[in-house]
Amino acid sequence: MERSEYRDFFSTLANHSRMAIVQLLRRHSATVTQIAESLEYEQSRVSHSLARLQRAGIVVCRWEQKRKMFHLVEGV
Repeated sequence: MERSEYRDFFSTLANHSRMAIVQLLRRHSATVTQIAESLEYEQSRVSHSLARLQRAGIVVCRWEQKRKMFHLVEGV
């Protein structure tokens, strides 16, 4: 990783909301709605945080049937 990639990675995790989402996804994969309900966050807040986590390479999403499921990247 380049220095700027490390900075982006750690600044992404420094946010309380994004870290809470990572902790939840460590237990199981989930949809935006499931994450929002579990953490009592607005769906827009969850969606924004997941986009940032995806850009940092921490989270990936996969379509499972008709649902978009979010998972931690293998090894995170």
